[in-house]
Amino acid sequence: MSTKSCPKCQGSMEVGLLPDLGDANHVFAGSWLAGEPEKRWWLGLKMKDKHRFRITAYRCTKCGYLESYATDPMS
Repeated sequence: MSTKSCPKCQGSMEVGLLPDLGDANHVFAGSWLAGEPEKRWWLGLKMKDKHRFRITAYRCTKCGYLESYATDPMS
């Protein structure tokens, strides 16, 4: 993995994730969902047949700036 530099202060960036803490469970990470949000007739969003990508986040160790990427498809 290559070393990333912060676009704001040129400090070093460390990799991490943004965990989903819903229902007292710690899920691996949030995801990016392609398309406009569509509500289901009950709680939540329609997610069937949508392309989802795992979010990877980077944090600057100097200034705290966060940068997120959605590059890994989820099955």
